[in-house]
Amino acid sequence: MPKKILIRGARQLLTLRGSSAPRRGNSLSDLAVIPDGAILIKDGRIETIGPGRRLENLAESKDALVIEADGCVVMPGFVDPHTHLVSGPPRVNEFEMRTLGASLEQSGVLHDGLHAQVRNVRSLPARRLELQARNTLLQCVRHGTTTLEAKTGYGLDDTGEMKCVRVLEDLRNCPITVIPTWFGARALPPEFTDNADGYLRFLSEEMLPRIAKRKTIPYIDADPAACGFTLNQTMQLLRGARLAGLSPRLHAGLHQADSNIELAVALRAESVSHCNYITDDQIGHLCDSSTVAVLLPGLAYHLRLDRLPPARRMIESGSAVALASGYDPLLSPSCNMQMVVSLACNHLNMSPAEAIHAATFNAAAAAGCSRESGSLEVGKSADILILAVQDYREIPYHFGMNLVSTVIRRGKIVHQETAPEWRVA
Repeated sequence: MPKKILIRGARQLLTLRGSSAPRRGNSLSDLAVIPDGAILIKDGRIETIGPGRRLENLAESKDALVIEADGCVVMPGFVDPHTHLVSGPPRVNEFEMRTLGASLEQSGVLHDGLHAQVRNVRSLPARRLELQARNTLLQCVRHGTTTLEAKTGYGLDDTGEMKCVRVLEDLRNCPITVIPTWFGARALPPEFTDNADGYLRFLSEEMLPRIAKRKTIPYIDADPAACGFTLNQTMQLLRGARLAGLSPRLHAGLHQADSNIELAVALRAESVSHCNYITDDQIGHLCDSSTVAVLLPGLAYHLRLDRLPPARRMIESGSAVALASGYDPLLSPSCNMQMVVSLACNHLNMSPAEAIHAATFNAAAAAGCSRESGSLEVGKSADILILAVQDYREIPYHFGMNLVSTVIRRGKIVHQETAPEWRVA
């Protein structure tokens, strides 16, 4: 690719420029749109951004490769701050049972299905898991995701977890930015059934030192309820991880209320996921913190959960909220962030602007990469989408459709749809 690229002719250029902190309240509604906008990219970064006529007349633009946006929407690439990328094959049997009326418990999704995936990940060769992950990443790119966070958590023993870590390390050269998170504290493995104390010792004394020694995993996540950990045990693990150089994330309140949001705030975690059972007091804690609440409407849709996170109340109270796909063949088998934005509008009562903000800049804040991604501002990585719509509100409106025309990551075109010969202009 040339060193300079000029994207011009955007009907709406969504820059999302603004505060460097996670966006809250009314600021979520301001996408900082530039009509008839243009972007000049140099060496993979945004050099200049503004009205098209001004940028086209710049001397630096004269020898740039020109990409015509043709009156479309141009926006930052989606950031997906919660995925289970290395996670085994699809779980279609459990899905079919639920279509025929079985509950989550009857279908075994939350216990038997998880343990089956653990067995799959432990037994499959690393190369097979890597190929599955790469195929998923291709779908992510096609649907507009340019950065995602990917968790381990389906190994749950030394060999399995380290295999997942190596797979994530090998994905660093993919056409998408992968931010790895160690999620060994996802659930109790079969070897430690009813032995939370023993599993905590294993994680703290054996796994954590090995993970920290590699220096390739910047984050740790934990689901204390699924592991049967007490508040003190969870704090012990996460404090030890922070001393070892891993920043904490947390799961909270998917199936019942818990105290993990308070713990996330106390530990200054960058994100806390799910929050379906968040209380008003916990919303207040989030409002006074830098922790971003990551909401997963796709998971709630796929599992037909009765309780949804109160996004409207959280936003109006001043909490910082982000959106994620929660991609997981067991629990949320879709990586389409456009669909996540649509579900957030229709099921969580978020406005289109709020949902787009939550799936880009705030998602980047939750993933720990907002200095590089999530908005189109001078100096940031040129992670850019061109979508085949004229108004950003069409993104959630056309639910389930892939509207992405062109994906640019770090100034390089990594995906481009070609128009069929029969398309009507």
